[in-house]
Amino acid sequence: MQRFIGLFLALSVLLASCGGAAITYDASQPITSFNQLREQLAKTDDQAAQLKLINDFNALFPASPLTQGDQALFMVEKDAPRMELSSDLTNWFQTIPMQRLGTTNWWGVVQTISPTARIDYRFGVGGGGGLINDPRNSTVVPSSMGLNSELRMPEYVTPTEIISRSDVPKGTLEELGDYYTEISKTTHQLHVYLPPNYDPAKQYPSVYFQDGDDYQNYAFTPTILDNAIADQILPPLIAVFVKPSREQGRQRDYDLNDAYSEFFATELVPMIDSKYSTINDPKQRVVVGDSYGGLISLYLALQYPEVFGAVVNQSGFVSRQNGRLLTLMSIQPPVNARIVTVVGTYETCIGGPVTGDECNFLEGNRTLRDILVGAGVELNYAEYPQGHAWAFWRDHIDREVAWALDWQKP
Repeated sequence: MQRFIGLFLALSVLLASCGGAAITYDASQPITSFNQLREQLAKTDDQAAQLKLINDFNALFPASPLTQGDQALFMVEKDAPRMELSSDLTNWFQTIPMQRLGTTNWWGVVQTISPTARIDYRFGVGGGGGLINDPRNSTVVPSSMGLNSELRMPEYVTPTEIISRSDVPKGTLEELGDYYTEISKTTHQLHVYLPPNYDPAKQYPSVYFQDGDDYQNYAFTPTILDNAIADQILPPLIAVFVKPSREQGRQRDYDLNDAYSEFFATELVPMIDSKYSTINDPKQRVVVGDSYGGLISLYLALQYPEVFGAVVNQSGFVSRQNGRLLTLMSIQPPVNARIVTVVGTYETCIGGPVTGDECNFLEGNRTLRDILVGAGVELNYAEYPQGHAWAFWRDHIDREVAWALDWQKP
Protein backbone atom coordinates (compact mmCIF):
# COMPACT_ATOMS: atom_id res chain seq x y z
CA MET A 1 0.00 0.00 0.00
CA GLN A 2 1.34 3.36 -1.01
CA ARG A 3 1.44 5.97 1.73
CA PHE A 4 1.63 9.64 0.95
CA ILE A 5 2.71 12.14 3.58
CA GLY A 6 1.11 15.57 3.80
CA LEU A 7 4.01 17.37 2.16
CA PHE A 8 3.54 18.72 -1.32
CA LEU A 9 6.09 16.76 -3.29
CA ALA A 10 7.99 18.53 -6.00
CA LEU A 11 7.93 15.32 -7.98
CA SER A 12 5.47 15.34 -10.85
CA VAL A 13 5.33 13.64 -14.19
CA LEU A 14 4.29 14.95 -17.60
CA LEU A 15 2.24 12.47 -19.57
CA ALA A 16 1.22 12.80 -23.19
CA SER A 17 -2.53 12.48 -23.74
CA CYS A 18 -4.27 11.50 -26.90
CA GLY A 19 -4.92 15.13 -27.79
CA GLY A 20 -1.29 16.13 -27.40
CA ALA A 21 -1.91 18.01 -24.14
CA ALA A 22 0.13 17.28 -21.02
CA ILE A 23 -1.13 16.04 -17.66
CA THR A 24 0.72 16.96 -14.50
CA TYR A 25 0.22 14.34 -11.80
CA ASP A 26 1.02 15.28 -8.22
CA ALA A 27 2.59 12.27 -6.54
CA SER A 28 1.10 13.32 -3.18
CA GLN A 29 -2.45 13.35 -4.57
CA PRO A 30 -3.19 9.89 -6.02
CA ILE A 31 -6.99 10.15 -5.96
CA THR A 32 -6.93 13.56 -7.62
CA SER A 33 -4.53 12.14 -10.19
CA PHE A 34 -6.81 9.14 -10.78
CA ASN A 35 -9.70 11.49 -11.51
CA GLN A 36 -7.47 13.25 -14.04
CA LEU A 37 -6.67 9.87 -15.60
CA ARG A 38 -10.35 9.03 -15.98
CA GLU A 39 -10.98 12.36 -17.67
CA GLN A 40 -8.25 11.61 -20.22
CA LEU A 41 -9.48 8.06 -20.78
CA ALA A 42 -12.92 9.43 -21.66
CA LYS A 43 -11.38 11.48 -24.47
CA THR A 44 -10.26 8.54 -26.59
CA ASP A 45 -11.65 5.21 -27.77
CA ASP A 46 -8.23 3.99 -28.84
CA GLN A 47 -7.29 1.13 -26.51
CA ALA A 48 -3.56 1.50 -27.12
CA ALA A 49 -3.74 5.16 -26.11
CA GLN A 50 -5.77 4.23 -23.04
CA LEU A 51 -3.23 1.61 -22.00
CA LYS A 52 -0.45 4.17 -22.42
CA LEU A 53 -2.27 6.55 -20.10
CA ILE A 54 -2.85 3.81 -17.49
CA ASN A 55 0.72 2.52 -17.71
CA ASP A 56 2.11 6.02 -17.23
CA PHE A 57 -0.18 6.51 -14.23
CA ASN A 58 0.95 3.18 -12.76
CA ALA A 59 4.60 4.13 -13.28
CA LEU A 60 4.11 6.94 -10.76
CA PHE A 61 1.64 4.99 -8.57
CA PRO A 62 2.74 1.33 -8.76
CA ALA A 63 1.10 0.06 -5.56
CA SER A 64 -2.47 -0.58 -4.47
CA PRO A 65 -4.53 0.58 -2.71
CA LEU A 66 -3.73 4.28 -3.01
CA THR A 67 -4.94 6.59 -0.26
CA GLN A 68 -5.55 10.32 0.02
CA GLY A 69 -7.24 11.69 3.12
CA ASP A 70 -10.38 9.62 3.68
CA GLN A 71 -10.41 8.07 0.21
CA ALA A 72 -8.89 4.85 -1.07
CA LEU A 73 -8.42 3.74 -4.69
CA PHE A 74 -8.46 0.05 -5.57
CA MET A 75 -7.11 -0.90 -9.01
CA VAL A 76 -6.55 -4.26 -10.63
CA GLU A 77 -5.91 -5.66 -14.11
CA LYS A 78 -8.05 -8.68 -14.98
CA ASP A 79 -9.60 -10.04 -18.16
CA ALA A 80 -13.13 -10.58 -16.83
CA PRO A 81 -16.69 -9.54 -17.69
CA ARG A 82 -16.90 -7.65 -14.38
CA MET A 83 -14.91 -7.08 -11.21
CA GLU A 84 -16.06 -6.37 -7.67
CA LEU A 85 -14.54 -5.28 -4.36
CA SER A 86 -15.36 -7.74 -1.59
CA SER A 87 -14.32 -6.61 1.87
CA ASP A 88 -15.06 -5.71 5.47
CA LEU A 89 -16.66 -2.52 4.15
CA THR A 90 -19.76 -4.47 3.09
CA ASN A 91 -19.37 -7.48 5.40
CA TRP A 92 -18.17 -9.65 2.47
CA PHE A 93 -21.54 -11.06 1.44
CA GLN A 94 -22.25 -7.82 -0.45
CA THR A 95 -19.87 -6.42 -3.05
CA ILE A 96 -18.97 -3.06 -4.56
CA PRO A 97 -18.86 -2.95 -8.39
CA MET A 98 -15.61 -1.77 -9.96
CA GLN A 99 -15.56 0.35 -13.11
CA ARG A 100 -13.71 -0.72 -16.22
CA LEU A 101 -11.10 1.86 -17.20
CA GLY A 102 -11.83 2.71 -20.82
CA THR A 103 -11.96 -0.46 -22.92
CA THR A 104 -8.96 -2.04 -21.19
CA ASN A 105 -8.75 -4.92 -18.71
CA TRP A 106 -8.02 -2.46 -15.91
CA TRP A 107 -10.63 -1.83 -13.23
CA GLY A 108 -10.86 0.73 -10.46
CA VAL A 109 -13.10 2.03 -7.68
CA VAL A 110 -12.71 4.79 -5.10
CA GLN A 111 -14.23 4.45 -1.63
CA THR A 112 -14.59 6.92 1.23
CA ILE A 113 -13.18 5.30 4.37
CA SER A 114 -12.21 6.55 7.82
CA PRO A 115 -8.57 7.76 7.82
CA THR A 116 -7.87 5.48 10.83
CA ALA A 117 -9.46 2.37 9.28
CA ARG A 118 -7.97 -1.02 8.56
CA ILE A 119 -9.82 -3.55 6.41
CA ASP A 120 -9.43 -6.98 4.84
CA TYR A 121 -10.37 -7.18 1.17
CA ARG A 122 -10.21 -9.23 -2.02
CA PHE A 123 -11.35 -8.77 -5.60
CA GLY A 124 -14.28 -10.76 -6.93
CA VAL A 125 -13.85 -11.97 -10.52
CA GLY A 126 -17.08 -11.98 -12.51
CA GLY A 127 -18.08 -15.05 -14.51
CA GLY A 128 -17.30 -17.53 -11.73
CA GLY A 129 -13.69 -16.53 -11.18
CA GLY A 130 -13.94 -16.48 -7.39
CA LEU A 131 -11.98 -14.18 -5.09
CA ILE A 132 -8.39 -13.09 -5.62
CA ASN A 133 -5.98 -11.03 -3.57
CA ASP A 134 -4.64 -7.72 -4.82
CA PRO A 135 -1.57 -8.53 -6.95
CA ARG A 136 -0.19 -5.02 -6.40
CA ASN A 137 -0.42 -5.19 -2.59
CA SER A 138 2.19 -7.22 -0.72
CA THR A 139 0.48 -6.65 2.65
CA VAL A 140 -1.66 -9.64 3.58
CA VAL A 141 -3.19 -10.83 6.85
CA PRO A 142 -4.26 -14.31 7.96
CA SER A 143 -7.94 -15.10 8.33
CA SER A 144 -10.21 -18.12 8.55
CA MET A 145 -10.59 -17.80 4.74
CA GLY A 146 -6.83 -17.84 4.17
CA LEU A 147 -4.72 -14.77 3.46
CA ASN A 148 -6.53 -11.54 2.65
CA SER A 149 -5.15 -8.33 1.21
CA GLU A 150 -5.08 -5.54 3.76
CA LEU A 151 -5.78 -1.82 3.45
CA ARG A 152 -4.22 0.42 6.07
CA MET A 153 -5.50 3.98 5.88
CA PRO A 154 -3.01 6.82 6.49
CA GLU A 155 -3.80 7.34 10.20
CA TYR A 156 -4.10 3.66 11.14
CA VAL A 157 -1.44 2.70 13.68
CA THR A 158 0.24 -0.52 12.58
CA PRO A 159 0.65 -2.94 15.51
CA THR A 160 4.22 -3.77 16.44
CA GLU A 161 3.36 -6.11 19.31
CA ILE A 162 2.68 -8.95 16.85
CA ILE A 163 6.34 -8.97 15.74
CA SER A 164 8.64 -11.38 17.54
CA ARG A 165 11.58 -9.47 19.05
CA SER A 166 14.98 -11.05 19.58
CA ASP A 167 15.55 -9.04 22.77
CA VAL A 168 12.39 -10.31 24.46
CA PRO A 169 12.36 -13.47 26.62
CA LYS A 170 9.97 -16.09 25.25
CA GLY A 171 7.29 -17.90 27.15
CA THR A 172 6.64 -21.62 26.84
CA LEU A 173 3.65 -23.11 25.01
CA GLU A 174 2.75 -26.49 26.46
CA GLU A 175 0.52 -28.87 24.52
CA LEU A 176 -1.82 -30.73 26.83
CA GLY A 177 -3.34 -32.70 23.96
CA ASP A 178 -6.98 -33.70 23.69
CA TYR A 179 -9.16 -33.31 26.74
CA TYR A 180 -12.47 -35.21 26.85
CA THR A 181 -15.25 -34.13 29.18
CA GLU A 182 -18.27 -36.19 30.13
CA ILE A 183 -20.25 -33.07 30.96
CA SER A 184 -20.70 -31.99 27.34
CA LYS A 185 -19.31 -35.22 25.85
CA THR A 186 -16.85 -33.23 23.77
CA THR A 187 -13.11 -33.26 23.11
CA HIS A 188 -11.02 -30.09 23.20
CA GLN A 189 -7.39 -29.56 22.29
CA LEU A 190 -5.63 -27.52 24.96
CA HIS A 191 -2.46 -25.42 24.92
CA VAL A 192 -1.10 -23.52 27.91
CA TYR A 193 1.22 -20.53 27.71
CA LEU A 194 3.61 -20.12 30.62
CA PRO A 195 5.41 -16.78 31.00
CA PRO A 196 9.19 -16.49 30.75
CA ASN A 197 10.90 -17.75 33.90
CA TYR A 198 7.70 -19.36 35.17
CA ASP A 199 8.11 -20.13 38.87
CA PRO A 200 5.64 -22.57 40.50
CA ALA A 201 6.37 -20.88 43.82
CA LYS A 202 4.69 -17.72 42.54
CA GLN A 203 1.07 -17.22 41.59
CA TYR A 204 -0.09 -15.83 38.26
CA PRO A 205 -3.28 -14.41 36.72
CA SER A 206 -4.89 -16.70 34.15
CA VAL A 207 -6.48 -15.85 30.82
CA TYR A 208 -8.69 -18.32 28.91
CA PHE A 209 -9.13 -18.00 25.15
CA GLN A 210 -12.07 -19.43 23.22
CA ASP A 211 -11.09 -20.40 19.64
CA GLY A 212 -7.68 -21.14 21.12
CA ASP A 213 -6.09 -22.35 17.88
CA ASP A 214 -7.21 -19.23 16.02
CA TYR A 215 -5.92 -16.88 18.70
CA GLN A 216 -2.55 -18.59 18.27
CA ASN A 217 -2.47 -18.81 14.47
CA TYR A 218 -4.31 -15.66 13.35
CA ALA A 219 -3.85 -13.26 16.26
CA PHE A 220 -0.28 -14.29 17.19
CA THR A 221 -1.29 -14.13 20.84
CA PRO A 222 1.77 -15.93 22.33
CA THR A 223 4.06 -13.37 20.66
CA ILE A 224 1.86 -10.52 21.86
CA LEU A 225 2.03 -11.90 25.41
CA ASP A 226 5.83 -12.17 25.25
CA ASN A 227 6.15 -8.54 24.16
CA ALA A 228 3.50 -7.19 26.53
CA ILE A 229 5.05 -8.93 29.55
CA ALA A 230 8.51 -7.66 28.60
CA ASP A 231 7.16 -4.11 28.23
CA GLN A 232 5.15 -4.44 31.47
CA ILE A 233 1.92 -3.76 29.60
CA LEU A 234 0.83 -7.06 31.15
CA PRO A 235 1.99 -8.89 34.27
CA PRO A 236 3.47 -12.36 33.85
CA LEU A 237 0.44 -14.60 33.33
CA ILE A 238 -0.76 -18.03 32.32
CA ALA A 239 -2.87 -18.31 29.16
CA VAL A 240 -5.08 -21.27 28.29
CA PHE A 241 -6.02 -21.77 24.63
CA VAL A 242 -9.12 -23.94 24.24
CA LYS A 243 -9.98 -25.25 20.79
CA PRO A 244 -13.65 -25.81 19.87
CA SER A 245 -14.78 -29.39 20.22
CA ARG A 246 -14.16 -32.02 17.61
CA GLU A 247 -17.69 -33.39 18.03
CA GLN A 248 -19.78 -30.21 17.82
CA GLY A 249 -17.63 -27.33 16.56
CA ARG A 250 -17.59 -23.76 17.76
CA GLN A 251 -21.13 -22.77 16.81
CA ARG A 252 -22.77 -25.39 19.02
CA ASP A 253 -20.15 -25.07 21.77
CA TYR A 254 -20.57 -21.31 22.05
CA ASP A 255 -24.28 -20.85 21.33
CA LEU A 256 -25.21 -20.23 25.00
CA ASN A 257 -24.48 -23.90 25.61
CA ASP A 258 -25.02 -24.75 29.28
CA ALA A 259 -23.12 -28.02 29.13
CA TYR A 260 -20.09 -26.34 27.58
CA SER A 261 -20.22 -23.55 30.17
CA GLU A 262 -20.41 -26.09 32.98
CA PHE A 263 -17.42 -27.99 31.59
CA PHE A 264 -15.43 -24.78 31.18
CA ALA A 265 -16.11 -23.34 34.64
CA THR A 266 -16.40 -26.44 36.85
CA GLU A 267 -13.97 -28.87 35.21
CA LEU A 268 -11.45 -27.08 33.01
CA VAL A 269 -10.64 -24.22 35.38
CA PRO A 270 -10.11 -26.48 38.44
CA MET A 271 -7.89 -28.75 36.34
CA ILE A 272 -5.72 -25.80 35.24
CA ASP A 273 -5.62 -24.42 38.79
CA SER A 274 -4.42 -27.78 40.11
CA LYS A 275 -1.73 -28.15 37.47
CA TYR A 276 -0.36 -24.61 37.40
CA SER A 277 0.27 -21.88 39.94
CA THR A 278 -2.69 -19.58 39.30
CA ILE A 279 -4.28 -16.90 41.46
CA ASN A 280 -7.58 -18.34 42.66
CA ASP A 281 -9.52 -15.11 42.39
CA PRO A 282 -12.24 -14.44 39.77
CA LYS A 283 -10.92 -10.91 39.25
CA GLN A 284 -7.57 -12.40 38.23
CA ARG A 285 -9.17 -14.91 35.84
CA VAL A 286 -10.14 -13.54 32.41
CA VAL A 287 -12.09 -15.21 29.62
CA VAL A 288 -11.58 -13.91 26.08
CA GLY A 289 -13.62 -14.57 22.95
CA ASP A 290 -14.42 -13.25 19.50
CA SER A 291 -17.82 -13.35 17.76
CA TYR A 292 -19.54 -16.52 19.01
CA GLY A 293 -16.62 -16.81 21.44
CA GLY A 294 -17.46 -13.38 22.86
CA LEU A 295 -21.04 -14.54 23.37
CA ILE A 296 -20.08 -17.59 25.41
CA SER A 297 -17.43 -15.66 27.36
CA LEU A 298 -20.01 -13.15 28.55
CA TYR A 299 -22.38 -16.02 29.34
CA LEU A 300 -19.70 -17.68 31.50
CA ALA A 301 -19.25 -14.49 33.54
CA LEU A 302 -23.02 -14.30 33.95
CA GLN A 303 -23.46 -17.92 35.01
CA TYR A 304 -20.27 -18.35 37.03
CA PRO A 305 -19.32 -15.02 38.60
CA GLU A 306 -17.40 -16.89 41.29
CA VAL A 307 -15.09 -18.23 38.57
CA PHE A 308 -14.75 -15.43 36.00
CA GLY A 309 -14.68 -11.82 37.12
CA ALA A 310 -13.25 -10.37 33.91
CA VAL A 311 -14.20 -10.67 30.24
CA VAL A 312 -12.73 -9.47 26.95
CA ASN A 313 -15.57 -9.51 24.43
CA GLN A 314 -14.37 -8.91 20.88
CA SER A 315 -17.25 -8.36 18.45
CA GLY A 316 -19.45 -10.71 20.44
CA PHE A 317 -22.51 -12.21 18.74
CA VAL A 318 -24.68 -10.86 21.55
CA SER A 319 -27.80 -10.54 19.37
CA ARG A 320 -27.87 -14.33 18.93
CA GLN A 321 -31.11 -16.18 19.83
CA ASN A 322 -33.11 -12.98 19.54
CA GLY A 323 -30.86 -11.23 22.04
CA ARG A 324 -31.26 -13.81 24.80
CA LEU A 325 -27.97 -12.82 26.44
CA LEU A 326 -28.99 -9.16 26.40
CA THR A 327 -32.23 -10.06 28.16
CA LEU A 328 -30.35 -12.04 30.79
CA MET A 329 -27.92 -9.16 31.28
CA SER A 330 -30.85 -6.80 31.81
CA ILE A 331 -32.39 -9.07 34.45
CA GLN A 332 -29.24 -9.89 36.39
CA PRO A 333 -26.15 -8.03 35.15
CA PRO A 334 -22.66 -9.22 36.22
CA VAL A 335 -22.21 -6.29 38.58
CA ASN A 336 -18.88 -7.49 40.00
CA ALA A 337 -17.19 -8.12 36.65
CA ARG A 338 -14.85 -5.96 34.61
CA ILE A 339 -15.83 -6.21 30.96
CA VAL A 340 -14.01 -5.05 27.85
CA THR A 341 -16.07 -4.83 24.67
CA VAL A 342 -14.72 -3.82 21.28
CA VAL A 343 -16.60 -3.85 17.99
CA GLY A 344 -15.96 -2.64 14.45
CA THR A 345 -18.07 0.14 12.93
CA TYR A 346 -18.29 -1.91 9.72
CA GLU A 347 -19.81 -4.92 11.53
CA THR A 348 -23.35 -4.00 10.54
CA CYS A 349 -24.46 -7.29 8.99
CA ILE A 350 -22.12 -10.19 9.72
CA GLY A 351 -23.16 -13.35 7.95
CA GLY A 352 -25.86 -11.60 5.95
CA PRO A 353 -28.75 -13.92 5.12
CA VAL A 354 -27.32 -16.67 7.35
CA THR A 355 -27.75 -14.65 10.55
CA GLY A 356 -30.82 -12.71 9.37
CA ASP A 357 -32.17 -10.10 11.76
CA GLU A 358 -29.39 -10.88 14.26
CA CYS A 359 -26.60 -9.81 11.88
CA ASN A 360 -25.94 -6.28 13.19
CA PHE A 361 -23.08 -6.89 15.62
CA LEU A 362 -22.43 -3.17 15.99
CA GLU A 363 -25.93 -2.40 17.25
CA GLY A 364 -25.99 -5.54 19.40
CA ASN A 365 -22.83 -4.51 21.24
CA ARG A 366 -24.06 -0.94 21.59
CA THR A 367 -27.16 -2.33 23.29
CA LEU A 368 -24.95 -4.42 25.56
CA ARG A 369 -22.95 -1.28 26.38
CA ASP A 370 -26.09 0.61 27.37
CA ILE A 371 -27.30 -2.26 29.59
CA LEU A 372 -23.97 -2.58 31.39
CA VAL A 373 -23.50 1.15 31.86
CA GLY A 374 -27.03 1.44 33.21
CA ALA A 375 -26.33 -1.35 35.70
CA GLY A 376 -23.09 0.23 36.88
CA VAL A 377 -20.87 -2.59 35.57
CA GLU A 378 -17.21 -1.62 35.08
CA LEU A 379 -16.96 -1.41 31.30
CA ASN A 380 -14.25 -0.46 28.82
CA TYR A 381 -16.09 -0.02 25.50
CA ALA A 382 -14.55 1.01 22.18
CA GLU A 383 -15.49 1.10 18.50
CA TYR A 384 -12.93 1.04 15.71
CA PRO A 385 -13.32 1.51 11.93
CA GLN A 386 -12.65 -2.14 11.19
CA GLY A 387 -14.55 -5.29 10.26
CA HIS A 388 -15.11 -8.80 11.61
CA ALA A 389 -11.49 -9.88 11.32
CA TRP A 390 -8.62 -11.41 13.26
CA ALA A 391 -6.35 -8.52 12.32
CA PHE A 392 -8.81 -6.29 14.20
CA TRP A 393 -9.10 -8.46 17.29
CA ARG A 394 -5.34 -8.80 17.71
CA ASP A 395 -4.75 -5.04 17.55
CA HIS A 396 -5.38 -4.09 21.19
CA ILE A 397 -5.64 -7.43 22.95
CA ASP A 398 -2.70 -6.79 25.28
CA ARG A 399 -4.22 -3.58 26.62
CA GLU A 400 -7.69 -5.10 26.75
CA VAL A 401 -6.49 -7.96 28.94
CA ALA A 402 -4.51 -5.49 31.08
CA TRP A 403 -7.64 -3.44 31.72
CA ALA A 404 -9.69 -6.55 32.48
CA LEU A 405 -7.10 -7.56 35.08
CA ASP A 406 -6.99 -4.00 36.45
CA TRP A 407 -3.23 -4.11 35.85
CA GLN A 408 -1.28 -0.88 36.13
CA LYS A 409 2.17 -0.66 34.60
CA PRO A 410 4.71 -0.01 37.38
